[in-house]
Amino acid sequence: MILWEIILPLWGANVAVNVWWILRMKKKWPDPPLDGGMNFCDGKRIFGNARTIAGIPITVFFGWLTGLCFHINHGVQLGICMYVGAIVTSFLKRRLGISTHGSFPIIDQSDYFIVAIIYLSIIGHRYSWESIFLTFIFTIIVHVVTNKIAFALKLRSTPW
Repeated sequence: MILWEIILPLWGANVAVNVWWILRMKKKWPDPPLDGGMNFCDGKRIFGNARTIAGIPITVFFGWLTGLCFHINHGVQLGICMYVGAIVTSFLKRRLGISTHGSFPIIDQSDYFIVAIIYLSIIGHRYSWESIFLTFIFTIIVHVVTNKIAFALKLRSTPW
């Protein structure tokens, strides 16, 4: 069974922050990077330019809004999980020498779901391994398909 109560707020937050990214790039709106352009002790950027200050309230708000629309109580927390997953992945990509828009297969498509499952497990939610696995695979498939469509429509610079 797909865990809709988890995935819908995550998708809402993810779509919203991607729409924001597209709009700000087209309109040249300022949005400072979360790491302030600073480097980590390895001399590489901490997160890079894709993780921005505005991304935080956008993901939290749209996680909440999606949760509200579907009567899901933990939308705010899942919006936060979405952004934490993106931040962790950006940090790992910089350490591994992968550029901001470089591909990090499977992790790029599932980071927010992994963070959400960890968070929900910590606060006491329990799901079957089958549901987690099915939702994980479904998330990756939907993410890949939607990114390819957005790339074909010239809304993304990469197909991943």
